[in-house]
Amino acid sequence: MTAGRFSEALYNRLNVFMIRLPSLRERKEDIPLLVEYFLAQHNTGGQSPRITERAMQCLMAYDWPGQRARIE
Repeated sequence: MTAGRFSEALYNRLNVFMIRLPSLRERKEDIPLLVEYFLAQHNTGGQSPRITERAMQCLMAYDWPGQRARIE
C-alpha cells in the first residue's frame, strides 16, 4: 500500500452498507449533547468546564455551513 492511500481491499470490505449521518444543521437538537460530551472530555479531575447560556444560544443559532460528505 502506498503511503497516504486507502487500501482498496479494506475499502471494499467496509463499503458493504452506507450510513447517512445528517449534517449538524439538520439535527441541532444534538448540539447540547455534543457540547456536554466535549466538555466532559476536558474535565481535569475537578470541576468540568461549563458553557454559558449565551454561548449555547450562539451554537444553536449558528447555520453550520459546509458540504455534505460524498461517498461513492
